Amino acid sequence: MSETPGTTGPAKRGWVKYLLILSLGLNLLFVGLSLGAMLRRHPHQPFDGGGAISALGLRFYYRALDDGAKSALDAAIDGNRTRIRAGRDNYRAHLALLAEAIGAEPFDRSAVQAVLDAQAAAISGNIALGQELLLDRISVMPTKARQALADRLISQSKHAKRRRD
Repeated sequence: MSETPGTTGPAKRGWVKYLLILSLGLNLLFVGLSLGAMLRRHPHQPFDGGGAISALGLRFYYRALDDGAKSALDAAIDGNRTRIRAGRDNYRAHLALLAEAIGAEPFDRSAVQAVLDAQAAAISGNIALGQELLLDRISVMPTKARQALADRLISQSKHAKRRRD
């Protein structure tokens, strides 16, 4: 009852080593892809402060603010989240009405115009709030900070024009 050499031991367990290496490689690939997706940002598209910045029409101005002014504006936006959300929800609610008006037979141009006007009112409400928050921030800036902001706005504008050309 002797065992045949080579039926147990390292020869049988060699596949386990390769399986572990494959598993480790796949795990590293998954982690790398996940981190890359989280960290990926186009160099010409800096962080814009989140969706509220866009909803308030402040993206261009936000990018020109220094870090301290961005933090202060973010805090002011946080204090107005309910108003901002209400404006966005109002706009989204009108999308369903717009789709209904567009698909209606017979087509009623004035009904579509009424929904578009209501959407414009919702958007302009958020933009007015954004302008108010921005103006509040700018009005407490020291002169040098306001001048630096003006310079960055002009610089951004020129850079954007060069990219379009």
